[in-house]
Formats: sequence, structure tokens, C-alpha cells
Amino acid sequence: MGVDEASEPQGEPEVPVSRTRSRGRYVVSRLLGLFLAAIVLALVVLDTPIGHRFVADRIAALTPENGLRIKVARIEGSVYSQATLRGLTLSDPKGPFLTVPVAELDWRPLHWFFSGLDIRELTARRGTLLRFPELKPSDPNKPLLPDFDIRVDRFRLDDFTVAEGVLGEKRRIDLTAKAKKRPGRALLRVDGKLGGADRLHVLLDSDPDRDRFDLDVDYMAPRGGLLAGLVGSGDDMQLRIAGDGTWSDWKGTFLARQDKRRLAAFTLTNRKGRYGMLGQVYPAKLVHGTAARLLGTKVSLGGAATFKDSVLDGDFRLQGHAIDMTAKGALDLAANAAEGLVVTARLTRPDALGKGLRIEGARLTARLDGQFGDLAIPHDLRIDRIDAGTRFADIRQQGVLQRKGTRWTLPLNLAVATIETGNGTADSLLKEGYATGTLELADGRLLSDELKLVFPGLEGRFSLRGDTAKGGYALAGPVDARGLVLENIGTLDGEAKVLAKLAEGGGWMVKANLAARMPQISNGTVNSLTGGGLRLRGGVTLGSGRPVLFEDVALDAAKLELRLDGSVADGGAKLAGTGKHADYGSFTLAASVADDGPRAELVFADPLPAAGLKDVRIALAPITDGFGIDTAGQSVLGPFDGRLNLLLRTGEPTRLAVERLAVSQAALSGALTLGDGGASGKLVLAGGGLDGAIVLAPRGGGQGFELALDAKNARFAGTTPTLVRSAHIEGKGVLGGERAEATGSVYAQGIIHGQLFIGRFAARGAVADGKGTFNASVAGRRGSRFSLQLQGATAPERITLVAQGEFADQRIAMPRRAVLTRSDGGWQLAPTQVSYGDGMAIAEGRFGGDGPTDIKLHLADMSLSLFDIALTDLSLGGKVSGIVDFHEADGTPPSGKARLAIEGLTRSGLVLTSRPVDLYLVAELSPQAMQARAAIREGSER
Repeated sequence: MGVDEASEPQGEPEVPVSRTRSRGRYVVSRLLGLFLAAIVLALVVLDTPIGHRFVADRIAALTPENGLRIKVARIEGSVYSQATLRGLTLSDPKGPFLTVPVAELDWRPLHWFFSGLDIRELTARRGTLLRFPELKPSDPNKPLLPDFDIRVDRFRLDDFTVAEGVLGEKRRIDLTAKAKKRPGRALLRVDGKLGGADRLHVLLDSDPDRDRFDLDVDYMAPRGGLLAGLVGSGDDMQLRIAGDGTWSDWKGTFLARQDKRRLAAFTLTNRKGRYGMLGQVYPAKLVHGTAARLLGTKVSLGGAATFKDSVLDGDFRLQGHAIDMTAKGALDLAANAAEGLVVTARLTRPDALGKGLRIEGARLTARLDGQFGDLAIPHDLRIDRIDAGTRFADIRQQGVLQRKGTRWTLPLNLAVATIETGNGTADSLLKEGYATGTLELADGRLLSDELKLVFPGLEGRFSLRGDTAKGGYALAGPVDARGLVLENIGTLDGEAKVLAKLAEGGGWMVKANLAARMPQISNGTVNSLTGGGLRLRGGVTLGSGRPVLFEDVALDAAKLELRLDGSVADGGAKLAGTGKHADYGSFTLAASVADDGPRAELVFADPLPAAGLKDVRIALAPITDGFGIDTAGQSVLGPFDGRLNLLLRTGEPTRLAVERLAVSQAALSGALTLGDGGASGKLVLAGGGLDGAIVLAPRGGGQGFELALDAKNARFAGTTPTLVRSAHIEGKGVLGGERAEATGSVYAQGIIHGQLFIGRFAARGAVADGKGTFNASVAGRRGSRFSLQLQGATAPERITLVAQGEFADQRIAMPRRAVLTRSDGGWQLAPTQVSYGDGMAIAEGRFGGDGPTDIKLHLADMSLSLFDIALTDLSLGGKVSGIVDFHEADGTPPSGKARLAIEGLTRSGLVLTSRPVDLYLVAELSPQAMQARAAIREGSER
């Protein structure tokens, strides 16, 4: 290898490590030096006229949330020690309210980083208060006490002037103050000469190391004065604190007067840093509404606590007119935080919240931890009983109340054992209920859109709106009921829209629009009366100091339609309405309940057409030891009128006395005793050609009866007069019990009802457990050659009938017997044939009950002389053949058709019918035909 080749470099030369590190330290030190130099330069510049202008501009640019603005025209001297501020102006959102020509400041701003605020002297001279400031409310979450040290050796307002327009006169003000705050040391001294009757003196000197404690306050703020105006008060206010002693043992007093009346009075103590207070507050002019009712006119306060590093730690108790409250724990007034503060409270007067509202056994336990503006408060509220007309028992609310800023949130977990409304049916349902949801409170507004209230079989979903300042609350939403069992009535499904309001002082109102159905009815009487399928709708309004109102209540069922309005007020109730029953027709109802008992009146327009009953009135009213029942109306036997007394004497069986019950000229009288086994007694029927008695007595676990009645020339003045020449009726039996049975017989002669005449009638029958037989015979007038015998059998769901006889030497027969079968409460007639001579008639169809009426009649060569059996002096001759159809359904007009052919029509004694006439008739009954007939009639009348 050559020398040149060996001497060539083999890579980059290495730099020593020590040299690299030295260069890095050099760069850092240069940068740090430049940074410090910039800071020093900035500090130097700030203390120049340019810097002074910059500071003044920054002060003017400050925008505190309370609206305060500070303007400085010029700064002289040093901003780091002694400075003179000229042209100082303080403004609120409405403009300047204080001007200060000169303010002298001696302070140590750089001490802020080591020992807090350090002001040696601040003197403001010759300032003028132009008006009282109107600043915006500051942030409530700001610390109540500063968390830094403070030193103010001298603060002075020198030769200040209150402008004449502020107080009505010019006033000179001088004020001096001094303050120190550091751990273990507190000093505050304020003295002011404020003019007029205003007075201000404050001294607090606390120094445990030197066993010193002194507290003295003298504050006088008359109405219309300077101090009252600055705090915005319209009352005279005086505060006085005085005492004597040392840090180890100090005793003092506190007295406050408002408008020359005592506002508060306390004894104060300090024993080695444990402060105590005991006395009363008279808050009548400070609180209103609910708070005033709870606190009353005098409130006792007591407590003891330590106060160190801005933390107040102890226990306190408040006793007011209706509340007893304790608090134990700590409050950090610098951090605005609670530390394990446990609050308990109980309501001591059940009637404290107003007339008509009673709350018993109310107690609350709550724990507060965390910042005042961000609190979570676990709590347990229990109430034994609330009575607001409606009574609530065993109420409990548990949860965690949250606070975020000014908004409070409460997850609801509320339970109630029972609610008592006074209605036995409702009270049996309102048990073991609970409520869930979330309540929110902000700016005095309480609201929730997701409240849920649940009882067995009931569920409600509500929205809540409330105003805590005014004490008004409203709750609205739907309530659903499913499978709700009403004892001894049935099972209910339904829904309601509810609006509830609660006003200050306990006044309340609930309004509900409801619709319900009862698919299952367990009560036999209710089921029989309504026919099942019960539906209910209407409105109910109730509340404190107002009647309970029932509005537009509608009850619909298979057999019954009812419309009602009513009210309950002052211990009484009223109901009025109209209705329609499938069996008894249309009726009106009026009922009331007063101090002497219930009253009711029912009026049926046409309850039993077969008996000719019309305009039947039944009225019930209280009498001594019972009720009087008045009844009146029209019947096929004539008008009737009666008075019955239901006697309910204590210790005696119930009695029903018939004071008067008359039909035409016949009268029923007597009395019945109503016992557990049935009725016993005797009812006598006399007058108008009647003579007889009905005897009742319990028998075999059922109601036994015996009937014996004679009639002789008995007359009944109905719409169609009725006459019975002679009759004898007997019967006896037992209804109900283990075996129901009855037997009876009737024999009568000479029955005339309008044009209908029956010469003789005899019948005998017997029935046992719903099954029975009967035989009857009917004859026309003497010499009419008419007789008819009937035989039949009955069963719970079936009736059969067969007849035979003769008229005018021609045979009457039933080749196909009549069979009636129960159908939807009515009867179905199987095709039934009646023959007379060479003619016949076949009838079939359905009638009665809830279904439609359908009747079809076929006629073939049926003699018209049959009408002479029942109707006198008709004397028709001829034969009729054809078909008759008739149909009627509930809610629709009747309709039908008839096609008849009459051969050889004659009537004895009429010239126009001296020879036979043949006729062919076609008739139709329909809504259109009825309208056409009405139009024709209207035209003919014109």
C-alpha cells in the first residue's frame, strides 16, 4: 500500500460530545435570556406614558357580567408602587353613576404571586355619587369569600359628595377602612361619616396567637337614606353587634330591627374558635307564601361551628311555626362547596299549609356533597298521611336530587300505600301505587313530560307544569284501566283524560273525561237490568271548595241507554237524566241526597204495553224510620195511585206498609215484614167488585204465597173499559229456595173488554222448577156455538201449545202445534198451523228481546166469520187468502207487505154488501210509503 493511499480519510471526522452539549446550553440560555429580557422590557414599558395608556385602555375594556365599567382618564406615577389615577368614572348599563377626579394608589402588585393582594393605601378624593348604581346580578356560583390573602392598610373616601338628586339634598361623605386576611388572622375596620341618620361602623379583630377577638358592628340605614339606597331597601334597617372577651372566651349580642320592629336577636359566643349563636328571627316581612306559613312569625335558631380557612364546620337547628330542621356538616365558603352536610327536617303542624290541606308525619333526610352549582343530593322523604278531601297514606320518595347551575333535576321514585276518596269502589283500587319520571326545576318553573303513575289495574302518563313562586301546579295526561275488578259488580276496561290543578294554600281541582267498558258483569241484578255489554262515558269535575260535577254522562248497554248530569255539594247530591230500557221503554230520572236521606223519582212513559201501563211514576222520599214510596200512572184496568212506606226501625225487621194502592175502584191494603227468609204478611184487595187476599210467608227456603180472589160485576175504567161479571181465582206456591213450584186455577164468566167478549174462561196449571203444564177452555157468548180447549207445557227455554174446538158447527184444529223457543231474550215461533173448516192459517217468526221482529202469516180460504168469536155485531162473511210479512229492527222504522184476496165479502145488515163482493188487496208499509202518505195528507189539509 502506498503512502498516498494510506493517508486518504476513511469517513466524517467525529465531533466531541462535550462540545455538542456546551453548544445546546448556550442556545437555551440565550432563549431564556431573551424571554426574560422581553418580560423586563414589557414591565418597563408598562410604567411609561405609553404603558399607562395601555393599562387604562385594558381597564376600560373589562366587561364584568354585572355590567360595571371603569374608565381612567390618565395614570401618573408608577403602576408598580405609587400611582395617581385621574378622571376615574364608574358606570352601570345605564351610564356613569360615580365620578372621582383623583385617586391615589400605593400598592405592591408583584406581591400577588407571593402574599396575595397588597395595598398600602388607596385614597379617593372629591368624588361625586350621581345616582344609585343598578348593576346586574352576579354569578351565584362565585365564591362567597376570597381564597387569597388580603392586606389593605388604608382605604379612604375623602370629601365625597352625594348629588342633590340622589337623596333630595346634598350630602358629604367620609369613610375609612382597613383589612387583613391570612391564615389565623382576620381584621376588618370600617368607619364612615355618611351624613343624615346613616351610620356605619364595623370592627372584626381575630388573632388567636395573641388571644384576641373583638367584634363590633353599628349599622343604621334609615328608609330613603344612603345605605338603604345602595342596598336597594325600602325599609328602615338597624344592626348592632357588641361583645366583650378574648379568643378563648368571648360573649356578645346581635340585634336587628326593621322599620323599628325587632327582626332578629341572638346571643353570640366564641370559645377558642368555636362560634355559637342562639336566638330568634322574626321574618314576617322577609318571606311570603309557603315559606311564611312554615316559619311563622318567630323562628328559633341555634348552632355552633368552627371557621377555619373559609370552611364553616358545625351543626345548626331551626325551629319555626310548623318546621323543625337540623343541619350538620361543613360549608367551604371559598370553594362554594358542601362537605358531608346532612339536613333533616320534619313538619310539626299538620294544618300549616292552608285550610283544607292536612299533612301528618312529614319528614326529610338529605345529604349534600360537592360544589353548590353541581350538587348530588341523596334524600329520603316520608309522609304518614295527607288529607286534602282525598286522603293519601304512607307516602315515600327516595332518590338523588341533582343540581346543574340553576337547574334542579329529581328522578321520581314515589310510593303511596293507599288513597281514600270516600268512594268504596275507588278506594279498593287505589292501593300500593307508585310514580316514576323526572322533575325539573329552573327559574321557579317545575316541569315534567314523562311522569308515570301506576296502581294495580290502573296506569297514568302525565305532564306536569308548576310555578313554585305562585304555588300553582297542573298535571295532565291519560289514565288507562285494564282488567280492573270492581267488587260485586264486574271487570272494567277504560281510559280517561285527566287534568289536575293545585293552587297555593291547598286548593285543588281534578277534571276527567272518561270512557269505560265492562265486558264481564258478575252482579246478576246489574246484568239482568242492563243486558250486559255495559259502556260508560262522560266528564267528572271535583275539587276543594267546589261541587263534584257529572257532565254528559252516558251509560249504554244491551238493554239500557241512560244520560245523566249531576252534582255533589255541601253534603248533598243531585242527579237528573233520561233513559230507555228495552223492557220498560223510555223514562226520566231525578235523584238527590240531602241531610235527611236520598230522594228519587222515576217516570216511565210506556213500561208494559201489554198491561196498558203508561206515565208510571215512582217516587222515593225519606220519612221517619224509613222511606215513603209514591206511585201513580195509567193501566189497562184504569188509573192507579198508591203510597207505600218502607220502615227501617233499629232492632226491628224491615216492614213494607201499603198505605194506599188503588186501581179504578179497587184498593189494596196491608203490611209485609221483610226478613232474611222472605216476606210475611197479608195484603187485602177490596172494592170495585173485587174481594180477596194475598198471604205471604217464608217456606222451604223460599217465598211462599197463597192467593184467593172473587170478582162480581168488577169494573175497570181503563182506556178500554173492562167488565168481569163473575170470577174466582186461586193460587199457591213457593218461589226461590230449594224448589220453586206453584199451582193455580181461574174460572170466569162474562168478560167484556171493549168489543172483545168471552162468555166463559176456565184454566188450571202447575209448575215446578221451571217445568209445568196447563189446561184451559174458552167459550163464546151463550148460543154462539163456540168452544176451544187448550193444552200446553212450559220449560225454562220452551213453551208448547195445542188447541182444538168448534165454531158454528165447524171444527177448529191445530195440525201443527205451536212451539216457542227462547232466543236472545225473545221467542222464536216454529211454523204453526190453525185449521177452521176448509181454511187454514200458518204463522211463524220471531218477536221480543233484543233481536228484530219478523212475522210471516200464510192464509188459505180462512173464513172471516171467525172474527165473530171475539167481536160482537161484526157479522162478516167470505174467505181470505194471501201472505202477510212484517219486519221491525231496533233503530229502524217498521216495514211489511200484505197480498190478500177476499172472496164473497158480506156483512149482514149493510145495503152495500147485500150481495157478495170479491176484493184483491196489496199493501206496503215502508219509510218511503210513510213519507208519501204524510205528503198526501199534508196536501189534502191545504
